[in-house]
Amino acid sequence: MNYSIELIKAFVETVKAGSFRQAALKMGKHPTTVGQQVSNLEIDTGLELFDRSHKKFTLTTHGELLYQRALPIIDGYRSFSEQIDSFHQGLPARVSVAIDANLCGIGLTSTCAKVIKKYPNVDLAVFSGDSTQIFNLVRSGEADIGVVIAYPKRERDIQYSHVQNFEVCCIAPVSWPNEKLTHQSYLKLPQVGYMYMQTSEAAMNHTISDQFHMVQSVHDAIELVESEMAWAIIPAHFAELPVAQGRVKRFENDDMVDDSQWWIEAIRPVGSQDTVVHREILDALYSRRK
Repeated sequence: MNYSIELIKAFVETVKAGSFRQAALKMGKHPTTVGQQVSNLEIDTGLELFDRSHKKFTLTTHGELLYQRALPIIDGYRSFSEQIDSFHQGLPARVSVAIDANLCGIGLTSTCAKVIKKYPNVDLAVFSGDSTQIFNLVRSGEADIGVVIAYPKRERDIQYSHVQNFEVCCIAPVSWPNEKLTHQSYLKLPQVGYMYMQTSEAAMNHTISDQFHMVQSVHDAIELVESEMAWAIIPAHFAELPVAQGRVKRFENDDMVDDSQWWIEAIRPVGSQDTVVHREILDALYSRRK
């Protein structure tokens, strides 16, 4: 037999509220209607769900077992209804964001999560990787939005939006004496460069030394510096821990331009479908400029 979801809801709300009257108030129905729905469920199941020999409602053994079974049914029905409402509102079932691993630790994931919390039926997926991987995820459709350090090329199938600037700093091996890091000296010392931004404006503005050791990530750059191979320019928030641990040291570099900043961009496929959730995430990212 198929059992009515309305009857099951009346039964569950009555158990939670402790009376037909309180359940009716919550459901917006007359107490007689709720009582009749519970009675109808007992008729349909052929079981007594409440022991009515006491003034206070008490569940029978069958009633207790069926109540526990009914709870996930009601939750599932509610989720089902809310998901249908979300679809009618044009909301996606999931939003996926791919964030450059070199941007971890500056709150980008938290910014996206704050938006998604407003939409309980929308799932959030967060990918990470190097900039090339982020572009591939966005281009393939696996990620709706990508967040990367300013990229050297402007692909025709990708739209770019400036998100924010962030501070960078210079680090060097702790064993290098300070006099080795003067203007004339560090020009001749090996510098760490990043493969994914070799021709970007940000990289060109910070290309100082004649010799480079190329890496894919900031973490690799820190390890090269710690190994006394080179000095590097890295996002300032990445420098805090290794400097505090005495693994590398910061130094001032008068040749750096652009107020010692790089910048972040949000990327999306040209012509990609916009929903209110996507727009709110992008707006939240743009608000970080302030």
